[in-house]
Amino acid sequence: MKKVAMAIGAHADDITIWAGGTLKKLSIEGYKLICVRITDDYADCLGLTPEEAIKINREEAENAYRVLGAEEVIHLDYPTDTLAGVDYLELRKKLIYLMRKYKPNIVISFDMNGINEENMDHIITARAVNEACWQGAVENFHPEHLKEGLEIHMVGQRYLFAREPTVVNFHVDISKFVRDKIKALCEHKAVLKNFFFQQKLLARANGLHIDVLEEEIPDEVRVKLLVRAVYGEVGKEFGVKFAEKFNRIGAGFLEDLA
Repeated sequence: MKKVAMAIGAHADDITIWAGGTLKKLSIEGYKLICVRITDDYADCLGLTPEEAIKINREEAENAYRVLGAEEVIHLDYPTDTLAGVDYLELRKKLIYLMRKYKPNIVISFDMNGINEENMDHIITARAVNEACWQGAVENFHPEHLKEGLEIHMVGQRYLFAREPTVVNFHVDISKFVRDKIKALCEHKAVLKNFFFQQKLLARANGLHIDVLEEEIPDEVRVKLLVRAVYGEVGKEFGVKFAEKFNRIGAGFLEDLA
């Protein structure tokens, strides 16, 4: 049976930014890649109405995930930046359902151990995903799923990323896939336009002038420079050209016993 990797992000670009190279590598290695996007990114835009942003970001997210090799894309369509106020148990229930339906061997998502995380969507996603990874194997959690014909499922491994990780015990050499990561990121056109605009505002607020932000430079060029700089530095940590780093959670002490 084909192995499954499930990547779960709060927003359209999360999994592309932090794990795009890893996802492409897994898909090339024969994993069935499932990408899950929890929110609708209605505010992650510039010069668009919320309705326009929802439509465009959905299409661009799907384009990006296809570049990475996704065989299926799932949108949960929660409004962006509202996860702190939604029914948490209902969100977790939906994620448990996905674990049982698709039976991922690997789940890639946010780490609860990151620090200085100012986005509550990321924090709630980390909590809900990591709980769902083990709760999907407990038959008394949502037995209605079992009545539908699903089975309990335990996720074997989790590759977890964070804005500022405190636990890094695993890396993936993405040197062969960095171009795919860049290509996928460039599909998030609306998100990128807003991202670089926000970075320009932040620079100005601190009295900084950064040519690559202030000048009329295509976002594709900015992405290429940023990815190669950031993930090149990560690569140096591990003795490779480009890498992505994670907190890998596997079988824990069972690996030592085995």
